[in-house]
Amino acid sequence: MMTIPTSLAPTEAPAPSASAGRVDLWSFPLDRPAIDPSTLSPDERIRAARFKFDEHRRAFIVGRSWLRDVVGAYAGLPPREVRFRCLDRGKPILDAAQPVAFSLAHSETLGVIGIGLEGPIGVDVERVRSDVLDRAAAELVLSPAELGLIDRAPHRDRAFLRCWVRKEAYATAHGNGLERDHARITLTVGRGTVDWEGLRNRDVPIDDASICAVATPIGIVVRYRGVWQPPALDGES
Repeated sequence: MMTIPTSLAPTEAPAPSASAGRVDLWSFPLDRPAIDPSTLSPDERIRAARFKFDEHRRAFIVGRSWLRDVVGAYAGLPPREVRFRCLDRGKPILDAAQPVAFSLAHSETLGVIGIGLEGPIGVDVERVRSDVLDRAAAELVLSPAELGLIDRAPHRDRAFLRCWVRKEAYATAHGNGLERDHARITLTVGRGTVDWEGLRNRDVPIDDASICAVATPIGIVVRYRGVWQPPALDGES
């Protein structure tokens, strides 16, 4: 039985490798400055400069730096040699012969990356917080069954976030954002997995302060590997 780490302390892990039928989920801290931002491409630097707020710009730069490190390790490429291209709605994919699928999400200072050989993959994460339930927004994208689940839950904010991240992960796997049509789909029924149109949607515990969901093709096993430790940080105290 796998033990789920409950802290964001770096883990000592073997060299990562993608295996058929498996998606690895890694977390990383967005507030750690040691990751190398110089690996970003010129296009990514231009995109970062367009953000109006510094916190959003920093989240993009740090998140993409971590993403390059993880994807590069799995694809056998140095981080600065990783090349992405975007689908029509902006979802990045690897522009290389290596069959690596991935998804990146972040909330506040926590980032997560799901990566494997078979896609599509969709990941979303939210830090747990109070007074987050927006009923009007929920009614746009959550099904009546999901709204009822929230209304019956003892902790409605946490229940709302669980439903929300599953919808976000499902939408991300398809390469688009949340839409009104998603209100006809029920992806959260208790804590069990839900299969819909070839994708399996499930919660993946990371720590007590966050809620994470992953969508993958049916039959794929998802495992949380811990906190990603970039090779460049090896030996730090």
